[in-house]
Amino acid sequence: MIPLKFIHKPEKEKEDCIKLYIDKLLEHTDKNKIDKLDSWCKNHLEYNSNPCSFKTIIQMPYEGILNVVDELDLLLKKELFPPEMQTYMNTLYETHVPRKDLVDILGETVCPYCNQMYINRSNKHTICQFDHFFDKSTYPILAVSFYNLIPCCGTCNLIKKNQMLDYSPYDENFTSADQLIKFDFEALDYTEMSGDKPPHKILVNYLNPKMETNGKKLELEEVYQIHTDEIQELILKQRMYGERYVDHLNKKYSQIGISLGRLVVGSYISPDGYGKRPLSKMKTDIAKKLNII
Repeated sequence: MIPLKFIHKPEKEKEDCIKLYIDKLLEHTDKNKIDKLDSWCKNHLEYNSNPCSFKTIIQMPYEGILNVVDELDLLLKKELFPPEMQTYMNTLYETHVPRKDLVDILGETVCPYCNQMYINRSNKHTICQFDHFFDKSTYPILAVSFYNLIPCCGTCNLIKKNQMLDYSPYDENFTSADQLIKFDFEALDYTEMSGDKPPHKILVNYLNPKMETNGKKLELEEVYQIHTDEIQELILKQRMYGERYVDHLNKKYSQIGISLGRLVVGSYISPDGYGKRPLSKMKTDIAKKLNII
């Protein structure tokens, strides 16, 4: 699980990005229906002790959404959200969310849920899907909320479905994946420990209870088992390079401008780079265990 790069942007830049998103979202919508949504929000929801507009719902930060969800749970039990509005929220999401612009705004290239698959776009298409962290069937009013849309791969979106997770990549209480998760491996015999065979199993250790809930629901340990050959390669690199040779290369090529560890491991090895290339978090953890970096 990788926190989204967006949470590290300066506040003014975040505001400008969200304004662009809202302008694109509402550009060709039915004004009468938007006014009805706005009226419903102001009559039923509060944010910071004030009536909450529909526009506020769209742009409120993740922590704000958490508070509004508590209010919505009470309202939904009373079935106070009109069916025609729910239908329009589905239309608003399916038809008006500027998906390609949102991919560009967020700037993610790898799924933040699994860190194992690329998500990007071409001029005409996007292979990035958007998960509703709070699912839109249960919370239709949040269907187009900026901080409720998580860019992700199709596999994670399919596995998660309508499940509730405990940790959102928009949660600013965690700024690095190193606070959430750590990878390890299990080798049963010498052939696996020496890299002659892939290790028996990849282990996923959760450093926070919220992440443990996410990992189990997203089946991270299961889906990562296909990557044991990546661990095998790192074990072989340890045998071929050794700590002294890596130190020698570091001294000799310290001026090339790219981390030698990144070249040896084949992935970005700093927390701010995990989201740039698939499997960066796993490979970095294993490389550290093997003293390659």
